[in-house]
Amino acid sequence: MNRIKHNVLLLIGGGLLIFLIACMGIVSAADIDFEIDPGQWIRGSLDPSVQITCLDKATGVSIDCPPSDSIEGIYLSSDGTSADAIKVDDGPIWASGNTINTKFAMSTAAPPFAVGLYYVGVQVTTPTLPTVLTVPVTIFTSNSAILNGQVVNLGSETPIIAFFEYSNNLGDIGSTEPTDPKPMTDTIGSFSSLISDLKPNTEYHYKACAAPTGGEPVCDDELSFTTESPISDGKFRVVATGEPHVGITPSEMRIVDPGSEEKFTIRDLPGSRCEYVDITNQTREACPSDSTLSVQITEDTIIKAEGFGFFGVVKPAFIAIEKDSLSVDFYDMSAKLRIPEVARTWDFGDGTRSTQLNPEKKYDAPGRYAVTLWVKDAYNSGTLTQYIDVGVVQPTETFTITARGEHGGRITPYGETSVEQGSSITYYIYPNSGYGIKEVFVDDIYIGNPPSYTFSDIQQSHTIRATFQWN
Repeated sequence: MNRIKHNVLLLIGGGLLIFLIACMGIVSAADIDFEIDPGQWIRGSLDPSVQITCLDKATGVSIDCPPSDSIEGIYLSSDGTSADAIKVDDGPIWASGNTINTKFAMSTAAPPFAVGLYYVGVQVTTPTLPTVLTVPVTIFTSNSAILNGQVVNLGSETPIIAFFEYSNNLGDIGSTEPTDPKPMTDTIGSFSSLISDLKPNTEYHYKACAAPTGGEPVCDDELSFTTESPISDGKFRVVATGEPHVGITPSEMRIVDPGSEEKFTIRDLPGSRCEYVDITNQTREACPSDSTLSVQITEDTIIKAEGFGFFGVVKPAFIAIEKDSLSVDFYDMSAKLRIPEVARTWDFGDGTRSTQLNPEKKYDAPGRYAVTLWVKDAYNSGTLTQYIDVGVVQPTETFTITARGEHGGRITPYGETSVEQGSSITYYIYPNSGYGIKEVFVDDIYIGNPPSYTFSDIQQSHTIRATFQWN
Protein backbone atom coordinates (compact mmCIF):
# COMPACT_ATOMS: atom_id res chain seq x y z
CA MET A 1 0.00 0.00 0.00
CA ASN A 2 1.14 3.55 -0.75
CA ARG A 3 1.07 6.64 1.44
CA ILE A 4 -0.51 9.41 -0.66
CA LYS A 5 -1.89 12.62 0.83
CA HIS A 6 -5.20 14.11 -0.41
CA ASN A 7 -8.20 15.43 1.49
CA VAL A 8 -11.69 16.95 1.39
CA LEU A 9 -13.34 19.44 3.72
CA LEU A 10 -16.88 18.69 4.95
CA LEU A 11 -19.37 20.41 7.24
CA ILE A 12 -21.52 17.97 9.21
CA GLY A 13 -24.59 19.12 11.15
CA GLY A 14 -27.18 16.93 12.82
CA GLY A 15 -26.05 13.96 10.78
CA LEU A 16 -26.54 15.83 7.45
CA LEU A 17 -23.75 16.97 5.17
CA ILE A 18 -24.17 20.70 4.53
CA PHE A 19 -23.02 21.35 0.99
CA LEU A 20 -23.26 25.15 1.45
CA ILE A 21 -19.73 25.42 2.80
CA ALA A 22 -18.31 25.88 -0.66
CA CYS A 23 -20.65 28.83 -1.19
CA MET A 24 -19.68 30.29 2.20
CA GLY A 25 -16.05 30.27 1.20
CA ILE A 26 -14.95 28.03 4.06
CA VAL A 27 -12.54 26.01 1.95
CA SER A 28 -9.09 27.21 2.95
CA ALA A 29 -8.77 24.51 5.59
CA ALA A 30 -9.02 21.88 2.85
CA ASP A 31 -5.41 22.61 1.97
CA ILE A 32 -4.24 21.06 5.26
CA ASP A 33 -2.57 17.73 4.46
CA PHE A 34 -2.67 14.68 6.65
CA GLU A 35 -2.50 10.99 5.99
CA ILE A 36 -3.60 7.58 7.11
CA ASP A 37 -0.83 5.06 6.76
CA PRO A 38 -1.47 3.30 4.47
CA GLY A 39 -4.10 5.28 2.62
CA GLN A 40 -5.07 7.91 0.12
CA TRP A 41 -7.01 11.07 0.91
CA ILE A 42 -9.02 12.57 -1.92
CA ARG A 43 -10.08 16.22 -2.02
CA GLY A 44 -13.63 16.64 -3.25
CA SER A 45 -17.23 17.12 -2.21
CA LEU A 46 -19.63 14.75 -0.50
CA ASP A 47 -23.30 15.29 -1.23
CA PRO A 48 -26.37 13.93 0.64
CA SER A 49 -26.67 11.07 -1.83
CA VAL A 50 -23.46 9.61 -0.36
CA GLN A 51 -21.39 10.25 -3.44
CA ILE A 52 -17.78 11.47 -3.23
CA THR A 53 -16.51 13.51 -6.17
CA CYS A 54 -12.76 13.06 -6.65
CA LEU A 55 -10.93 16.32 -7.33
CA ASP A 56 -7.33 17.18 -7.94
CA LYS A 57 -6.14 18.92 -4.77
CA ALA A 58 -4.01 21.50 -6.51
CA THR A 59 -6.45 22.55 -9.25
CA GLY A 60 -9.87 21.48 -7.98
CA VAL A 61 -10.51 19.74 -11.33
CA SER A 62 -12.31 16.41 -11.17
CA ILE A 63 -10.11 13.37 -11.69
CA ASP A 64 -10.61 9.61 -12.01
CA CYS A 65 -11.08 7.87 -8.68
CA PRO A 66 -9.13 4.79 -7.62
CA PRO A 67 -10.54 1.46 -8.88
CA SER A 68 -13.25 -0.09 -6.73
CA ASP A 69 -11.26 -3.19 -5.82
CA SER A 70 -8.47 -1.03 -4.38
CA ILE A 71 -10.71 0.94 -1.96
CA GLU A 72 -10.75 -0.66 1.48
CA GLY A 73 -12.61 1.93 3.55
CA ILE A 74 -13.90 5.48 4.07
CA TYR A 75 -12.46 7.61 6.91
CA LEU A 76 -13.38 10.94 8.54
CA SER A 77 -11.12 13.17 10.60
CA SER A 78 -11.95 16.37 12.48
CA ASP A 79 -8.48 17.84 12.85
CA GLY A 80 -6.51 16.54 9.86
CA THR A 81 -4.42 13.97 11.72
CA SER A 82 -4.26 10.26 11.15
CA ALA A 83 -4.59 9.61 14.89
CA ASP A 84 -8.02 11.29 14.87
CA ALA A 85 -9.33 9.47 11.77
CA ILE A 86 -12.33 7.17 12.24
CA LYS A 87 -13.33 4.49 9.76
CA VAL A 88 -17.00 5.00 8.87
CA ASP A 89 -17.45 2.52 6.01
CA ASP A 90 -16.14 -0.90 5.04
CA GLY A 91 -18.14 -1.02 1.85
CA PRO A 92 -19.44 -2.08 -0.47
CA ILE A 93 -17.81 0.83 -2.28
CA TRP A 94 -18.14 1.49 -5.99
CA ALA A 95 -15.91 3.78 -8.04
CA SER A 96 -16.90 4.93 -11.50
CA GLY A 97 -15.15 7.67 -13.38
CA ASN A 98 -14.68 10.62 -11.03
CA THR A 99 -17.15 9.55 -8.33
CA ILE A 100 -17.19 7.06 -5.46
CA ASN A 101 -20.55 5.75 -4.26
CA THR A 102 -20.84 4.36 -0.76
CA LYS A 103 -23.49 3.12 1.66
CA PHE A 104 -22.24 4.52 4.96
CA ALA A 105 -24.71 6.32 7.25
CA MET A 106 -23.40 8.88 9.67
CA SER A 107 -25.96 7.93 12.31
CA THR A 108 -25.09 4.22 12.47
CA ALA A 109 -21.76 3.57 10.83
CA ALA A 110 -19.76 5.86 13.10
CA PRO A 111 -19.90 7.57 16.49
CA PRO A 112 -21.99 10.78 16.67
CA PHE A 113 -20.26 13.74 15.05
CA ALA A 114 -20.54 17.29 16.31
CA VAL A 115 -21.31 20.09 13.93
CA GLY A 116 -18.04 21.19 12.38
CA LEU A 117 -15.51 20.79 9.63
CA TYR A 118 -14.26 17.32 8.71
CA TYR A 119 -11.96 15.65 6.21
CA VAL A 120 -12.87 12.52 4.25
CA GLY A 121 -10.50 10.01 2.74
CA VAL A 122 -10.46 6.57 1.19
CA GLN A 123 -7.95 3.90 2.09
CA VAL A 124 -6.48 2.57 -1.14
CA THR A 125 -4.49 -0.59 -1.79
CA THR A 126 -1.94 -0.22 -4.57
CA PRO A 127 -1.48 -3.51 -6.48
CA THR A 128 2.06 -4.89 -6.62
CA LEU A 129 3.46 -6.18 -9.90
CA PRO A 130 5.12 -9.54 -10.49
CA THR A 131 8.92 -9.73 -10.56
CA VAL A 132 10.80 -11.87 -13.08
CA LEU A 133 14.49 -12.50 -13.78
CA THR A 134 16.13 -13.22 -17.13
CA VAL A 135 18.53 -16.18 -16.76
CA PRO A 136 21.45 -16.96 -19.13
CA VAL A 137 20.89 -19.40 -22.00
CA THR A 138 22.81 -22.67 -21.63
CA ILE A 139 21.38 -24.78 -24.48
CA PHE A 140 21.39 -23.48 -28.08
CA THR A 141 22.29 -24.61 -31.59
CA SER A 142 22.39 -22.95 -35.02
CA ASN A 143 18.59 -22.68 -35.30
CA SER A 144 17.02 -22.96 -31.83
CA ALA A 145 17.58 -22.24 -28.14
CA ILE A 146 15.98 -22.71 -24.74
CA LEU A 147 15.33 -19.39 -22.99
CA ASN A 148 15.44 -19.41 -19.18
CA GLY A 149 13.69 -17.23 -16.62
CA GLN A 150 12.52 -17.06 -13.02
CA VAL A 151 9.29 -15.90 -11.42
CA VAL A 152 10.73 -14.28 -8.28
CA ASN A 153 7.53 -12.67 -6.99
CA LEU A 154 3.93 -13.20 -8.11
CA GLY A 155 2.66 -9.73 -7.18
CA SER A 156 -0.78 -9.10 -5.74
CA GLU A 157 -2.84 -10.18 -8.77
CA THR A 158 -2.60 -13.88 -9.54
CA PRO A 159 -2.44 -15.99 -11.59
CA ILE A 160 0.09 -14.51 -14.04
CA ILE A 161 1.41 -15.29 -17.51
CA ALA A 162 5.20 -15.82 -17.77
CA PHE A 163 6.84 -15.55 -21.21
CA PHE A 164 9.82 -14.19 -23.18
CA GLU A 165 10.34 -11.47 -25.77
CA TYR A 166 13.31 -11.82 -28.13
CA SER A 167 14.88 -10.17 -31.19
CA ASN A 168 18.07 -10.11 -33.23
CA ASN A 169 20.20 -7.38 -34.76
CA LEU A 170 18.55 -7.96 -38.15
CA GLY A 171 15.18 -6.64 -36.98
CA ASP A 172 13.48 -10.00 -36.37
CA ILE A 173 11.30 -10.03 -33.25
CA GLY A 174 9.33 -12.73 -31.47
CA SER A 175 7.50 -13.62 -28.29
CA THR A 176 6.63 -16.84 -26.50
CA GLU A 177 3.46 -15.33 -25.01
CA PRO A 178 0.80 -17.98 -25.66
CA THR A 179 -2.53 -17.43 -27.36
CA ASP A 180 -5.81 -18.25 -25.62
CA PRO A 181 -6.29 -20.30 -23.59
CA LYS A 182 -3.23 -18.94 -21.82
CA PRO A 183 -1.46 -21.20 -19.32
CA MET A 184 -1.30 -19.30 -16.04
CA THR A 185 0.89 -19.79 -13.00
CA ASP A 186 0.35 -19.10 -9.32
CA THR A 187 3.72 -20.48 -8.23
CA ILE A 188 7.23 -19.05 -8.14
CA GLY A 189 10.29 -20.68 -9.64
CA SER A 190 11.87 -21.36 -13.03
CA PHE A 191 10.25 -21.33 -16.45
CA SER A 192 11.70 -21.88 -19.92
CA SER A 193 10.70 -21.96 -23.58
CA LEU A 194 12.13 -23.56 -26.72
CA ILE A 195 12.32 -21.09 -29.62
CA SER A 196 12.99 -22.25 -33.17
CA ASP A 197 13.58 -20.86 -36.67
CA LEU A 198 16.58 -18.82 -35.56
CA LYS A 199 19.29 -17.65 -37.94
CA PRO A 200 22.74 -19.24 -37.56
CA ASN A 201 25.72 -17.30 -36.21
CA THR A 202 23.44 -14.43 -35.14
CA GLU A 203 23.23 -12.48 -31.89
CA TYR A 204 19.82 -12.63 -30.18
CA HIS A 205 18.55 -10.51 -27.30
CA TYR A 206 15.84 -11.80 -24.96
CA LYS A 207 14.12 -10.90 -21.69
CA ALA A 208 11.77 -12.62 -19.26
CA CYS A 209 8.33 -11.04 -18.82
CA ALA A 210 5.21 -11.57 -16.73
CA ALA A 211 1.71 -10.11 -16.83
CA PRO A 212 -1.12 -10.31 -14.31
CA THR A 213 -4.54 -11.33 -15.59
CA GLY A 214 -5.73 -8.57 -17.91
CA GLY A 215 -2.74 -6.39 -17.00
CA GLU A 216 0.27 -4.95 -18.77
CA PRO A 217 3.47 -7.04 -18.82
CA VAL A 218 6.59 -6.22 -16.81
CA CYS A 219 9.96 -7.40 -18.11
CA ASP A 220 13.46 -7.81 -16.74
CA ASP A 221 16.63 -6.53 -18.42
CA GLU A 222 17.82 -8.17 -21.63
CA LEU A 223 20.51 -10.81 -21.98
CA SER A 224 22.00 -12.07 -25.25
CA PHE A 225 23.49 -15.15 -26.90
CA THR A 226 24.85 -15.98 -30.35
CA THR A 227 23.63 -19.03 -32.24
CA GLU A 228 26.06 -21.62 -33.52
CA SER A 229 27.26 -21.92 -37.09
CA PRO A 230 26.15 -25.02 -39.03
CA ILE A 231 28.55 -27.97 -38.87
CA SER A 232 30.74 -27.87 -41.96
CA ASP A 233 30.51 -31.58 -42.90
CA GLY A 234 26.68 -31.52 -43.08
CA LYS A 235 26.04 -33.34 -39.81
CA PHE A 236 23.66 -32.06 -37.14
CA ARG A 237 23.70 -31.35 -33.43
CA VAL A 238 21.08 -32.99 -31.23
CA VAL A 239 20.53 -32.40 -27.51
CA ALA A 240 17.71 -33.34 -25.13
CA THR A 241 16.74 -31.83 -21.81
CA GLY A 242 13.93 -32.15 -19.29
CA GLU A 243 12.54 -29.80 -16.71
CA PRO A 244 13.34 -30.78 -13.10
CA HIS A 245 10.17 -32.89 -12.99
CA VAL A 246 11.09 -34.97 -16.07
CA GLY A 247 14.11 -37.10 -16.94
CA ILE A 248 15.24 -37.77 -20.53
CA THR A 249 18.20 -39.79 -21.79
CA PRO A 250 20.55 -39.50 -23.55
CA SER A 251 20.84 -35.79 -22.77
CA GLU A 252 24.38 -34.81 -23.76
CA MET A 253 25.03 -32.85 -26.98
CA ARG A 254 25.78 -35.26 -29.85
CA ILE A 255 26.72 -34.95 -33.50
CA VAL A 256 24.69 -37.26 -35.79
CA ASP A 257 24.28 -38.03 -39.49
CA PRO A 258 21.46 -36.40 -41.50
CA GLY A 259 18.29 -38.48 -41.51
CA SER A 260 19.32 -40.64 -38.57
CA GLU A 261 16.58 -41.76 -36.19
CA GLU A 262 17.47 -41.03 -32.59
CA LYS A 263 15.67 -42.67 -29.68
CA PHE A 264 15.18 -41.10 -26.26
CA THR A 265 13.80 -42.48 -23.00
CA ILE A 266 11.52 -40.15 -21.06
CA ARG A 267 10.79 -40.99 -17.45
CA ASP A 268 8.57 -39.50 -14.81
CA LEU A 269 10.58 -38.73 -11.71
CA PRO A 270 9.01 -39.70 -8.37
CA GLY A 271 5.98 -37.51 -7.63
CA SER A 272 5.91 -36.08 -11.17
CA ARG A 273 4.43 -36.65 -14.60
CA CYS A 274 5.61 -35.76 -18.12
CA GLU A 275 3.06 -33.61 -19.93
CA TYR A 276 4.42 -32.71 -23.38
CA VAL A 277 7.51 -32.58 -25.60
CA ASP A 278 8.77 -29.63 -27.66
CA ILE A 279 11.08 -30.32 -30.62
CA THR A 280 12.86 -27.77 -32.83
CA ASN A 281 10.53 -26.57 -35.61
CA GLN A 282 7.90 -29.21 -34.81
CA THR A 283 4.43 -29.05 -33.27
CA ARG A 284 4.23 -29.71 -29.54
CA GLU A 285 3.14 -33.27 -28.78
CA ALA A 286 2.08 -35.25 -25.74
CA CYS A 287 4.65 -37.39 -23.95
CA PRO A 288 4.77 -40.93 -25.39
CA SER A 289 2.80 -43.49 -23.42
CA ASP A 290 5.59 -46.08 -23.62
CA SER A 291 8.32 -43.61 -22.51
CA THR A 292 10.21 -43.99 -25.82
CA LEU A 293 10.54 -41.04 -28.21
CA SER A 294 11.89 -41.44 -31.76
CA VAL A 295 13.02 -38.35 -33.66
CA GLN A 296 14.33 -38.23 -37.24
CA ILE A 297 17.10 -35.64 -37.38
CA THR A 298 17.02 -33.36 -40.44
CA GLU A 299 18.52 -30.23 -38.82
CA ASP A 300 20.11 -29.12 -35.56
CA THR A 301 17.55 -30.33 -33.00
CA ILE A 302 16.69 -29.62 -29.38
CA ILE A 303 14.20 -31.88 -27.57
CA LYS A 304 12.62 -30.43 -24.42
CA ALA A 305 10.38 -32.55 -22.16
CA GLU A 306 8.13 -30.75 -19.70
CA GLY A 307 5.88 -31.89 -16.90
CA PHE A 308 4.62 -31.02 -13.46
CA GLY A 309 5.02 -32.20 -9.89
CA PHE A 310 2.18 -33.32 -7.73
CA PHE A 311 1.23 -31.26 -4.67
CA GLY A 312 4.05 -31.04 -2.13
CA VAL A 313 6.82 -32.32 -4.43
CA VAL A 314 9.93 -30.12 -4.65
CA LYS A 315 12.41 -30.63 -7.51
CA PRO A 316 15.66 -28.68 -7.03
CA ALA A 317 17.67 -27.58 -10.08
CA PHE A 318 20.31 -24.97 -10.76
CA ILE A 319 22.72 -23.75 -13.40
CA ALA A 320 26.21 -22.32 -12.89
CA ILE A 321 27.68 -19.70 -15.23
CA GLU A 322 31.42 -19.06 -14.87
CA LYS A 323 32.12 -15.33 -15.26
CA ASP A 324 35.91 -15.50 -15.12
CA SER A 325 38.53 -17.97 -13.91
CA LEU A 326 37.22 -18.11 -10.34
CA SER A 327 33.83 -16.29 -10.22
CA VAL A 328 30.60 -18.24 -10.78
CA ASP A 329 26.98 -17.02 -10.95
CA PHE A 330 24.47 -19.56 -9.63
CA TYR A 331 20.80 -19.54 -10.59
CA ASP A 332 18.13 -21.47 -8.69
CA MET A 333 16.07 -23.13 -11.44
CA SER A 334 14.05 -25.39 -9.16
CA ALA A 335 10.69 -26.56 -10.41
CA LYS A 336 7.83 -24.24 -9.50
CA LEU A 337 7.43 -23.86 -5.77
CA ARG A 338 4.36 -23.01 -3.78
CA ILE A 339 4.37 -20.06 -1.43
CA PRO A 340 4.62 -18.99 1.31
CA GLU A 341 7.81 -20.03 3.09
CA VAL A 342 10.25 -20.67 0.27
CA ALA A 343 13.73 -21.22 1.70
CA ARG A 344 17.01 -22.32 0.16
CA THR A 345 20.60 -23.00 1.18
CA TRP A 346 23.59 -23.27 -1.14
CA ASP A 347 26.70 -25.24 -0.18
CA PHE A 348 29.47 -24.26 -2.60
CA GLY A 349 31.70 -27.25 -1.83
CA ASP A 350 34.48 -25.18 -0.26
CA GLY A 351 33.01 -24.72 3.21
CA THR A 352 30.99 -21.59 2.38
CA ARG A 353 27.20 -21.22 2.10
CA SER A 354 24.52 -18.77 0.98
CA THR A 355 20.75 -18.37 1.31
CA GLN A 356 20.39 -15.97 -1.64
CA LEU A 357 18.17 -16.83 -4.60
CA ASN A 358 20.92 -16.41 -7.21
CA PRO A 359 24.27 -15.96 -5.46
CA GLU A 360 27.59 -14.98 -6.97
CA LYS A 361 30.51 -17.02 -5.66
CA LYS A 362 34.22 -16.18 -5.82
CA TYR A 363 36.37 -19.29 -5.30
CA ASP A 364 39.87 -19.07 -3.88
CA ALA A 365 41.39 -21.72 -6.15
CA PRO A 366 40.55 -23.58 -9.35
CA GLY A 367 39.21 -27.11 -9.09
CA ARG A 368 36.16 -29.34 -9.16
CA TYR A 369 33.56 -28.52 -6.50
CA ALA A 370 30.48 -30.44 -5.33
CA VAL A 371 27.76 -27.76 -5.12
CA THR A 372 24.57 -28.62 -3.21
CA LEU A 373 21.25 -26.74 -3.32
CA TRP A 374 18.61 -27.42 -0.64
CA VAL A 375 15.15 -25.98 -1.36
CA LYS A 376 12.06 -25.97 0.85
CA ASP A 377 8.55 -24.64 0.38
CA ALA A 378 5.60 -24.76 2.75
CA TYR A 379 5.02 -28.47 2.11
CA ASN A 380 8.23 -30.33 1.27
CA SER A 381 11.94 -30.05 0.54
CA GLY A 382 14.52 -31.41 -1.87
CA THR A 383 18.31 -31.53 -2.33
CA LEU A 384 20.49 -31.63 -5.47
CA THR A 385 24.28 -31.96 -5.77
CA GLN A 386 26.16 -31.21 -8.99
CA TYR A 387 29.86 -31.04 -9.74
CA ILE A 388 31.22 -27.89 -11.36
CA ASP A 389 34.66 -27.13 -12.76
CA VAL A 390 36.06 -23.73 -11.78
CA GLY A 391 39.13 -22.21 -13.40
CA VAL A 392 41.73 -24.32 -15.15
CA VAL A 393 41.04 -27.99 -14.47
CA GLN A 394 43.00 -30.93 -15.83
CA PRO A 395 41.08 -33.08 -18.34
CA THR A 396 39.03 -35.73 -16.57
CA GLU A 397 39.16 -39.43 -17.28
CA THR A 398 36.20 -41.16 -18.92
CA PHE A 399 34.61 -44.32 -17.52
CA THR A 400 31.91 -46.72 -18.73
CA ILE A 401 28.74 -47.75 -16.90
CA THR A 402 27.22 -50.97 -18.27
CA ALA A 403 23.54 -51.60 -17.52
CA ARG A 404 21.58 -54.80 -18.19
CA GLY A 405 17.99 -55.77 -17.47
CA GLU A 406 16.77 -59.36 -17.70
CA HIS A 407 13.38 -60.64 -18.90
CA GLY A 408 10.38 -58.97 -17.25
CA GLY A 409 11.45 -55.32 -17.25
CA ARG A 410 13.99 -52.75 -18.34
CA ILE A 411 16.66 -50.44 -16.96
CA THR A 412 17.44 -46.98 -18.34
CA PRO A 413 19.78 -45.84 -19.65
CA TYR A 414 20.47 -49.30 -21.09
CA GLY A 415 23.78 -50.65 -22.36
CA GLU A 416 27.11 -48.85 -22.15
CA THR A 417 27.18 -45.18 -21.14
CA SER A 418 30.33 -43.05 -21.07
CA VAL A 419 30.66 -40.77 -18.06
CA GLU A 420 33.30 -38.31 -16.90
CA GLN A 421 35.33 -38.74 -13.75
CA GLY A 422 33.59 -37.20 -10.74
CA SER A 423 30.19 -37.02 -12.42
CA SER A 424 26.94 -38.67 -11.33
CA ILE A 425 24.29 -40.67 -13.16
CA THR A 426 21.00 -42.23 -12.05
CA TYR A 427 19.55 -45.49 -13.40
CA TYR A 428 15.81 -46.23 -13.27
CA ILE A 429 14.42 -49.75 -13.14
CA TYR A 430 10.93 -50.46 -14.53
CA PRO A 431 9.21 -53.86 -14.26
CA ASN A 432 6.73 -54.83 -16.97
CA SER A 433 3.05 -55.19 -16.19
CA GLY A 434 2.53 -58.12 -13.82
CA TYR A 435 6.20 -58.22 -12.80
CA GLY A 436 8.16 -56.86 -9.86
CA ILE A 437 11.81 -56.06 -9.28
CA LYS A 438 13.50 -59.16 -7.85
CA GLU A 439 17.20 -58.27 -7.44
CA VAL A 440 19.57 -55.43 -8.33
CA PHE A 441 23.34 -55.97 -8.49
CA VAL A 442 25.94 -53.17 -8.63
CA ASP A 443 29.41 -54.40 -9.57
CA ASP A 444 27.99 -57.92 -8.99
CA ILE A 445 27.08 -57.04 -5.39
CA TYR A 446 23.43 -57.53 -4.36
CA ILE A 447 21.87 -54.23 -3.14
CA GLY A 448 18.20 -55.27 -2.79
CA ASN A 449 15.43 -54.28 -5.21
CA PRO A 450 15.36 -50.44 -5.37
CA PRO A 451 13.50 -48.72 -8.27
CA SER A 452 16.54 -46.51 -8.98
CA TYR A 453 20.24 -46.27 -8.23
CA THR A 454 22.65 -43.31 -8.50
CA PHE A 455 26.39 -43.58 -9.13
CA SER A 456 27.91 -40.47 -7.51
CA ASP A 457 31.43 -39.01 -7.87
CA ILE A 458 32.37 -41.73 -10.35
CA GLN A 459 36.06 -42.71 -10.19
CA GLN A 460 35.96 -46.05 -12.07
CA SER A 461 33.83 -48.10 -14.45
CA HIS A 462 30.78 -49.88 -13.01
CA THR A 463 28.06 -52.38 -13.87
CA ILE A 464 24.43 -52.54 -12.83
CA ARG A 465 22.07 -55.45 -13.47
CA ALA A 466 18.39 -55.98 -12.61
CA THR A 467 16.29 -59.17 -12.52
CA PHE A 468 12.49 -59.39 -12.36
CA GLN A 469 9.92 -61.88 -11.12
CA TRP A 470 6.29 -62.58 -11.92
CA ASN A 471 4.02 -61.27 -9.15
